Amino acid sequence: MRYRVAIVAAIIAVLPQLAVAEWGAGFQGGGDYGYTWITWSTPVDLVQGQRSIFWTTASYQYYRVSELGGTTEVRAPGLGAGVTFLWNPSADTAISFGPGYEYRWITRDLAGGGEIDDPQGGVVLQGTIDHRLLERTFVGGGLSYLGATEWRAARVSVRQQIGESFRIGPEVSFQGNDEVEVRELGAIAELPQGRNWIYIRAGQATEKHRGGFEETRPYFSVGVSRSF
Repeated sequence: MRYRVAIVAAIIAVLPQLAVAEWGAGFQGGGDYGYTWITWSTPVDLVQGQRSIFWTTASYQYYRVSELGGTTEVRAPGLGAGVTFLWNPSADTAISFGPGYEYRWITRDLAGGGEIDDPQGGVVLQGTIDHRLLERTFVGGGLSYLGATEWRAARVSVRQQIGESFRIGPEVSFQGNDEVEVRELGAIAELPQGRNWIYIRAGQATEKHRGGFEETRPYFSVGVSRSF
């Protein structure tokens, strides 16, 4: 397993030295779950209308599992790298998909007391689609999977453009694994501004824990990126 960590670390060390095309950072989550990340990426042009992006990321994931005997807290900082393929089948549609690999140093603070270190590596899969439905109306969705924590996520949104670039609209999403599942219902606001991009998500999340406990809490997400 150590050689996999070394490969990911080497890629992360080398890519920022290249002509970086974009960096991004953000946080998303609620009271009992969250994900913070910072990402660097570099593009490689393929045939017309297609390109690939090599990315590296450092992130921190956490979640809590409520059970009859108490609460188990999971902390999982990690490093990852991969490639994303971009495809524009038309002027109104953008599709991205690609694999990667991550390694996470997972620690579990057990409900009954004690701590377990459980480092894990796994594949990363992600894909998105965005389509201009009407002149100022956009629909989009995304799927992702983090193999180290077996975390799955899916989201769908409809955004209406207001003014030159501001977009806002409803969004529904699901994320989780076999220990906790989260359903989110809220809104997303996007502000593309030149080479910068900012988005904000907020709403209500229903968390269903392995032990049968269910809670409803607000969630919040913010992300920024900049192209060079």
